[in-house]
Amino acid sequence: MEKQPQERNKERSKQVILDTAIKLLKEKGIKNFTVENLAKKSGKSRRLIYNYYGNVDEILKAVLNKSDFWLTLEERIEEVILKQKSENTKNLASLVFSNHCDTFYKDSLIQEISALELTNKSGLLYNISNSRERIGEKLFEVAEPDFENTNVSIRMLSAILIGGINYVLLHSKTNASTFCGLNLNNEQDFNLLKKTIDQIIGWAYEAERQ
Repeated sequence: MEKQPQERNKERSKQVILDTAIKLLKEKGIKNFTVENLAKKSGKSRRLIYNYYGNVDEILKAVLNKSDFWLTLEERIEEVILKQKSENTKNLASLVFSNHCDTFYKDSLIQEISALELTNKSGLLYNISNSRERIGEKLFEVAEPDFENTNVSIRMLSAILIGGINYVLLHSKTNASTFCGLNLNNEQDFNLLKKTIDQIIGWAYEAERQ
């Protein structure tokens, strides 16, 4: 059934608000983001923005659902798992970590969120973390059987890899300095990071059975 003009207009307005919010957040950061600024930049009233999104946290959540790799993955996780499971869960692991690197490297908003998660408490940050955990559990359900009767904990390995990726990239982006002599703002060193992660995943899957 074709959508009514009123419904189409609503969707267009919501998209304008969301696109403007993404632009503002990347320009000014979360701490300087306000509905008043959003209304001015988008040309939409504050009343309309609140009517569509409720509050600032819901706007931020909508933005992250479009940009954060883990949250965008939530909508298509079953499809990704089915496709990769039929081949090799090692390929699935490599895909997940590679995409996480790319997203974190490119998106300043996600970098800011990661830093805030270490220093602030809020309902939004808690919900974002829980969303990532739900996705992680689905991936672990598929991957863990491959590590039965080995000394490898894929959960701990994942925690160390994700924590390491986030830290070294955040360090490079924030301080524009080297880390262990590596400059992750340099394409060659960034690609080396991804290659090394893939090597670590490969070593884990080659672990000897007990």
